Amino acid sequence: MCNDVVYVVDDSELVCFTHHKLIEKVYGKSVIKKFLEPEEALSALMEDLGQNLNILLFLDIQMPSMTGPEMIHKLENCHLLAHSKLSVVLVSSGIEDFSNLNIKDSHMIKGKIQKPLTNEKLEKFAKGHYENTALDVVA
Repeated sequence: MCNDVVYVVDDSELVCFTHHKLIEKVYGKSVIKKFLEPEEALSALMEDLGQNLNILLFLDIQMPSMTGPEMIHKLENCHLLAHSKLSVVLVSSGIEDFSNLNIKDSHMIKGKIQKPLTNEKLEKFAKGHYENTALDVVA
């Protein structure tokens, strides 16, 4: 499964930059878009969802203006999801953050990765993603 677009959404400029560079190595042929504001990412995602693209979203779950779970709830109510392939990877600094999520078993969530992202974690996720197996937590 090839991703046409990879999104990186995190409220830290340094994390966005670092994740972008690491993702570029693993998903080199994909267009990579990074956002510090989840609201801006959501708007751009809505446009791309209407284009029938394969989209991979690396989403920080702890952001001040809109949390990762809040963004997922908004995406689940989007009628454009039926025409697009969106895979979400939740990213957080702490493993305990994943157990406190208020997200039902969303079909969009394909994995959870603990920061910091590394080439090894991304490659492990990519292998599982391409084999269509969900990855619980890569610590």
